[in-house]
Amino acid sequence: MLLRRDFLQACFGALLLSAKASSKKKKKGKGEAVQTGVIGGTVFDSNHRSLPGAKVSIYEISELKKKRGQAICDRRGEFAVRLPAGKQFEYVVRVEAKRFATAERKSQVYIGERVNLNFVLDREP
Repeated sequence: MLLRRDFLQACFGALLLSAKASSKKKKKGKGEAVQTGVIGGTVFDSNHRSLPGAKVSIYEISELKKKRGQAICDRRGEFAVRLPAGKQFEYVVRVEAKRFATAERKSQVYIGERVNLNFVLDREP
């Protein structure tokens, strides 16, 4: 059992290192590098049950009408979106689900990092 746990920890560590290394620079266009990060999290209802199928939309604050990313929550209510990162990038994360009130939260993502945002949506009356 100890060997299996050590093996899993080593695999998870290697996965994290490779993900962090690959998230730092992403080629765009003519050799220009784009620095990225991830906004992710989980969406729950007011009874703390996950909400699969909830729609997550991410907008840059400076251009609220321009969607920068979107995701649909998986069966565990989880989502993750890779976005341009840095102190100049601030985002509004909007979560919507049928028969639930919409929720929004502001967030900033830094290069190579993951921001975790959890949402609790209330049922619409």
